[in-house]
Amino acid sequence: RDAESYLARYQSLLTKALHLLEVGFNNQLNKVSTEVGKQIAATQSESARHALAYGRFEELVLESYNLIPNLQRVVRSAYDEAGHSTGLPTADIYANTVNNLFHAYWNVRERDLKPIIQHDLDAFRAEAKESLAAAAHAFVKQSFERAFSEACLFGRIFSIEPAHSTDAKSAFAALKDHQRSIPTGTNIAPIATTLQSALRHAPLETVCDVVGWILHEYLLSDFDPSEEEEETPLAVRSREWAFRLLAEHLWAFTDSLFDAEITKSITKAPLTPDSLKMGPTTGNDISSNAFPTVKRALELLVLFDQSMPKERSARNSPVVFRIITETISSLQRAESRIRSVNPQSPTDSDLFMIKNLLLLKNELVTLEIGDIRAAPHRTAVAALAGRGVQHFAQIWDTLRRNAPQGGLLGGIWSGIGRVGSTLAPLSGYIPGSSLFGTGQGQAAGAGGQAGAGVAGVVGGGSNVQDAHERLDGLLRQHIGAFTKRWAGTLHDARSGRSGRKNPGKVERELEEMLERAFGGQPEIVAKLREAIAIEMEGIGRERVRRV
Repeated sequence: RDAESYLARYQSLLTKALHLLEVGFNNQLNKVSTEVGKQIAATQSESARHALAYGRFEELVLESYNLIPNLQRVVRSAYDEAGHSTGLPTADIYANTVNNLFHAYWNVRERDLKPIIQHDLDAFRAEAKESLAAAAHAFVKQSFERAFSEACLFGRIFSIEPAHSTDAKSAFAALKDHQRSIPTGTNIAPIATTLQSALRHAPLETVCDVVGWILHEYLLSDFDPSEEEEETPLAVRSREWAFRLLAEHLWAFTDSLFDAEITKSITKAPLTPDSLKMGPTTGNDISSNAFPTVKRALELLVLFDQSMPKERSARNSPVVFRIITETISSLQRAESRIRSVNPQSPTDSDLFMIKNLLLLKNELVTLEIGDIRAAPHRTAVAALAGRGVQHFAQIWDTLRRNAPQGGLLGGIWSGIGRVGSTLAPLSGYIPGSSLFGTGQGQAAGAGGQAGAGVAGVVGGGSNVQDAHERLDGLLRQHIGAFTKRWAGTLHDARSGRSGRKNPGKVERELEEMLERAFGGQPEIVAKLREAIAIEMEGIGRERVRRV
């Protein structure tokens, strides 16, 4: 009969007891802060500041008779060791008090550590003037070490180690609301804010250096769990914090910078007369005479791939998708200008497209099958230097294997659409997905008769959502146009139908054109000549049949 009155009296006494605990803890914190805070502000020694902020602070807080043991009992009544709600009937009452205790604690820590945090920021800004990337590396390491020290101190005082949680009733959520400038296990936003502020106007290469370094230093490290030596607690925590720093802050930030760079250097790149000329290759670098926007696209693809995990760079990445589609659009504008400005230009518009589209295709194949950890710190320039279209043989062999009896050209029409899936081991790692989401193009029928959907791709229409399909469609279109046109020109010259054109002169003109485009890549030249020869045989048979 008296249960309700007893329960009401119990809750009233509990509320008073919890209030006394709050008052006692606040008094203890202020007492400790008065001593430690002044000493931290008065010394310039970094080691002395660290000893005061963590060792001395902990010692004084714990010298409190039964205050801290009672505090820990209250905390564990609201949360378990990992910071999840206990679900007890009185958990909400305890949680309200615990959250007040958290708030009081972090107010004092923010006040006492202000000189230390400001010193760290000043040191970072000073070092950034010499080398922003190196300063950022050191700042991240230092921030993780400070966050670890804070986590250890917090755990000894409150007897919990809050794990990452999206539950609004968890200790993680409560702590995130009370922390502002100190990097902690639950609050990595101060690290991100400082880095983003410094990197916002830095070269994209520097941003990728920092983001890629965090990825490889903490998430793709060479630690082997099978070895006897275990990871240190700091290393385990740092891996979690690095992932959250990237996933919650820096990846989206980097994507936005890539988006701005794509607009600047590809979408809005001017079409100058010099950029429309395809001169000879220099050295062993087949990309040396590429269209400027293609060169930049290759650099951006390498930068993005090296700074991101494969799950982001090779699977439905909006950044990669935009690099490819905007580059294709810039190539089509250049092709139109080549055709309209000077029809007699030494730059063959179809060969211009084949050369640059193959470079893009080759880069996609390279990045899909390559190991991102193989050379994580190469610059884009170093990665491109001296490199040819090393996957061209694979691409071409795929076309030949898929060629119907109608000749090589039929294989081109039906085969290129399958190159991406044939050459991409990543498709086995991510089942059922293509790089850009809508799936690989369906093969055309025998003799190159594509269906309505593929016909739209061949035209290179901008409505094609799969950038692989759009790229492959344009390759089909321009390889077909180039080989058919030159097969007709050579056949006419050899049969005397070209008027005064000497067959030898036509041959030399073709040879010079192919050598200028693909100098140092005899395999590509040979394959294109082979395709032209097969097409010429088809023309000859057709004319004989008509006669």
